[in-house]
Amino acid sequence: MTYAEHIVHGNVVSHHLVQLFDSQESRASEIAAYLREGWAAGDTLLALLSAAHWGATARLLREQQIDTGELVESGQLTLLDSTAMLSAIMRNGVLRTDLFEASVGATVRRLRHSRPGRLRVYGELVDLLAADGDFATAHRLEELWNDLLEREPLTLFCGYASECFGNPKASPALRLICDTHSHVRTSARDALGAFLVDRRGDSPAAPLRL
Repeated sequence: MTYAEHIVHGNVVSHHLVQLFDSQESRASEIAAYLREGWAAGDTLLALLSAAHWGATARLLREQQIDTGELVESGQLTLLDSTAMLSAIMRNGVLRTDLFEASVGATVRRLRHSRPGRLRVYGELVDLLAADGDFATAHRLEELWNDLLEREPLTLFCGYASECFGNPKASPALRLICDTHSHVRTSARDALGAFLVDRRGDSPAAPLRL
């Protein structure tokens, strides 16, 4: 059963999005658009990404007259380094549920309850795992995110590099990862990513723009 087909009981409504990026430019553009939409809606924003990816994203946001420094200073945007956060939830190469809850989970709960409005998250911890070929841990981390999304209403956007799944042997792993998401996004700029999503054996969910 895919996450999109899973029924979440109670009043928690969350979205879990994924996209494969062919280039750093495409990734930065999509992250910027996602954060800009959240900024315009007054959402609280959390980004777990590398310094390089944030630098490229911030330049695009500033070109659109969005003061990223003010966003951070006001508390509307929180930036966390993806490599440091991944290290915080792993011990001896093993993903730990308790550490995920104590770091990622605690951050999400704090932001959810410290500011009004919806929480919108961009994360690429899973991308670091996929880049190392550790698809099993990436899939497990997506499942931990889903457990959190069932308790805390938010929108989570996960980004992967398309090249991580270029080997046909990675197709089963990609299918499992896509199935943990409520929506699979594709873009004409990411031809390889769209091809890989299509190759996994079923049609992607309808794109969701939030």
